[in-house]
Amino acid sequence: MWLMGSSIGFLLVGRLSDLFGRRWFIVGSSFLGAVGSIIGCFGSNTTVLVAASICNSVAAAAQLSFGFVIGELVPTRLRAPWFVATLLGPFVTAPISAAVPSYVLLDGTSRRRWNCGVGFGCAFVSTWVYFLCYFPPSCKQLNVGGGTKLQMAKTVDIVGILLFVSGCVLTMLGFSWVGAEYQWRSKEVRGTIIGGFASYFLFFIYALMPPKLFKNRYYFALATNALFASMTYFILYVSWPIVVAKVFGGNSYYISWQIGMLGILFLIGMAIAGISIANGTRTKSHCLMAASVAVVFVGCLSTMKTDRYAQITASAGLLSFGESRII
Repeated sequence: MWLMGSSIGFLLVGRLSDLFGRRWFIVGSSFLGAVGSIIGCFGSNTTVLVAASICNSVAAAAQLSFGFVIGELVPTRLRAPWFVATLLGPFVTAPISAAVPSYVLLDGTSRRRWNCGVGFGCAFVSTWVYFLCYFPPSCKQLNVGGGTKLQMAKTVDIVGILLFVSGCVLTMLGFSWVGAEYQWRSKEVRGTIIGGFASYFLFFIYALMPPKLFKNRYYFALATNALFASMTYFILYVSWPIVVAKVFGGNSYYISWQIGMLGILFLIGMAIAGISIANGTRTKSHCLMAASVAVVFVGCLSTMKTDRYAQITASAGLLSFGESRII
């Protein structure tokens, strides 16, 4: 649900904020994150927790665009250094927030509520900071042609958005059903997955994502790199705790530290990428080196046996580090 909500949120926030201004989208997403954290903190059943996950995933779609927010607040020459500076907070808190609850709190419910409480505090503070300090270009400033908000709303491609949303929902629904209620060969699973891929296909041939964009090799290379790096990272981030728990027999303490390890290496890679961009030297070479590192350690993970715990852990961490430079 988190991946599906973030995917849909990225599309909606990105397109609509370009038309109507980012201020209230950013403020509203932070407030939505606070609401989702409250729901998750006091939720007592699966339905409520799913609702909290949806709220947090849509909120994260706007909150993860902090790079664009920085670009609107500081001069161009200072964007990369300030981008690195924003990573200092998560650099310190990422391993702590993942690992400390496993030692302090004994049961899973308390750990979940502790994490949701911390999330609420961060979202609440960020809401007020954005509300008081964030003033990007308004709708009137963005619309230099002089059209009204209704006229701009008519330019939104509703059909393309519906195709993308339906593709996300059907695909995630089909994959989530496997193993829990249905088998791969069941018509329910095959129908939803095929329907999701059909929606994606129609989305790409529709006007929202015209195929002529991919004739530009620079755009195609950038989109392809971001696509596969994001897919690999999210798969790694979701599957790694399961691997530690099921394959290696790790308890909640090991799982928490392993999640923190992935997060801290990802942030280190992003910080180094920001520094290299700020210096403006050999950016292409750095990207090629990062992609090579990611490819090498993906191959290592695919060939290692389960008895090599240390090697697999190191490969997963270095893979996360390499992908952060690409994303």
